[in-house]
Amino acid sequence: MILIDGDLGGANLHTCLNIRRPQCNLNDFIVNEKTNLKNILLDTPCNTLKLISGGSELVGIANIQYGKKAKLLRHILQLPADYIIVDLGAGQAYNTLDFFNLSNEGIIICNPEPNAKLDAYSFLKNVIYRKILTSYKTNTHEYQLIKKLLIVERNNAFQLPRLPMVVGQVYPEAGKIIARILQSFRPKLIMNKVRRHSQIGEALKLVTLASEYLGIKLTFIGYVENDQKVVDASENMMPFLLQYPRCRASQNLYQVLDDLNLTNNNGRPFRRFYQFKKEMKTQAKVWK
Repeated sequence: MILIDGDLGGANLHTCLNIRRPQCNLNDFIVNEKTNLKNILLDTPCNTLKLISGGSELVGIANIQYGKKAKLLRHILQLPADYIIVDLGAGQAYNTLDFFNLSNEGIIICNPEPNAKLDAYSFLKNVIYRKILTSYKTNTHEYQLIKKLLIVERNNAFQLPRLPMVVGQVYPEAGKIIARILQSFRPKLIMNKVRRHSQIGEALKLVTLASEYLGIKLTFIGYVENDQKVVDASENMMPFLLQYPRCRASQNLYQVLDDLNLTNNNGRPFRRFYQFKKEMKTQAKVWK
């Protein structure tokens, strides 16, 4: 498994893995044209997990050129791993949208506050816009029509689920393509730092909004309670699952991972939470 810090310009994921100063990071790949991503893989305390640290020292890395970004995305797909997890920062920059669209299992982690839910909804909308528009070259008639309609949609003149039908009236094949994009785009949602049960219901409201106004199936896969143990583990530069496997947040995350068909290193599922805790305790010994 490979973990990539995709928060360009704000990299800090290495601190969660007890790595104080990464020997190499994405700066080396972006600056050195000959460098392969495999050459900047970092070992972690877990022998089955490698890390690619994000860059932050290079001025402008948060807004890398399109050609270099395309190269980075291409090399990520070529990495030798069963699973590749890209941790993205907040925001709706093209880099973030393109990284998210690269995934076949996009997961949005959202706090329960109203502004956070609004940001999550806006992010989903912009991801869809980006996914649809990048399906066509900018000089095509289809692109120009779709872009014009999306501008109208931003002004609430019509809802996004109608886009396939409206475009299809002029360009039938384009309408079918957009319909397939909306149907196949199925991100998942985790509500983070939940303080009371009513906030879980807010996640379900976001799912409904995504269906009605964006035409996509957003799946709510669970929540993580607001737990001080998470902060304590972060200060110790250690995953909270390992340091505090019995805390509320660990139990919550186990339920989330179970919905994602969590397995151990041998590919076997954890049938009970006590099995999961036992595995976490075993992994924790390696980190000490």
